[in-house]
Amino acid sequence: MGGGCDSFGGQDPLAVSEYAIVLLSGWGVRSCVWDAVRPTFERYARVFRLDLGELASCAAAQGRSITLDVLVDLLAEATPERAVWIGWSLGGMVAARFAVRWPERVAALVTVATNPCFTARETWRQAMPEAEFLDFSRRFERDVEGALQRFLTLQCSGSETARVDARALKACVSPCDGDTLKWLQDGLRILRDADLREDYQRIDVPSMHLLGENDALVPAGVAEDILRLQPGARVRVMQGLSHVPFVSAPRVFAGLVEEFLGGCYAGRSSRA
Repeated sequence: MGGGCDSFGGQDPLAVSEYAIVLLSGWGVRSCVWDAVRPTFERYARVFRLDLGELASCAAAQGRSITLDVLVDLLAEATPERAVWIGWSLGGMVAARFAVRWPERVAALVTVATNPCFTARETWRQAMPEAEFLDFSRRFERDVEGALQRFLTLQCSGSETARVDARALKACVSPCDGDTLKWLQDGLRILRDADLREDYQRIDVPSMHLLGENDALVPAGVAEDILRLQPGARVRVMQGLSHVPFVSAPRVFAGLVEEFLGGCYAGRSSRA
């Protein structure tokens, strides 16, 4: 499921200025992480950049515990009635769950450096080893800022532009105070526990999953496993890139998204 491209209602998304794109950031990083590609998308779409941390703060103010589904509920209230959803890392997991719960509101789904299971399981080995994740979680409890710095380094590791990427990410790291700290703790719990394999099998919107060849957090080898879950999806491994391909190679990244969206429109037009 999810391979067909009938979601554009006869309109070319690359030529319709009213078209909407939702950009979801990941754990520990604010939505300014999208700054390198946002201007390209704004040439043909209304762009909505959303911080998961800000959504979590809203939930906390309402006395709600943070779960994947609570984030989806809040997004349903804060996003356009129909849009292309692009989610990075944890944001991709949230976007995938949104696509399952609100398929009529998702014209297309793009996940970036996203694993259906961020941490490894007995039946899902292409993921972060559980011991490694637990070690990072313990480090986070002892030294939040140090752990965030370590996470930033891992996200950029493997890219030829790692130092430049790290500077860009550092400017977007979430502050370590109040509700944000609580969100970071809850976000780690979601990354530890979330298993979206059934979600991927149920996705019924045009989908593309982008991975980095040298990603230190989401192994590129998960590409084959994702295709088994969602055979109709497009899965691309971006050569020489790491966990933040839209920071390392914004033009290449934006080009892949535009090609995907244009192909969806062309696929629809050829059957009209």
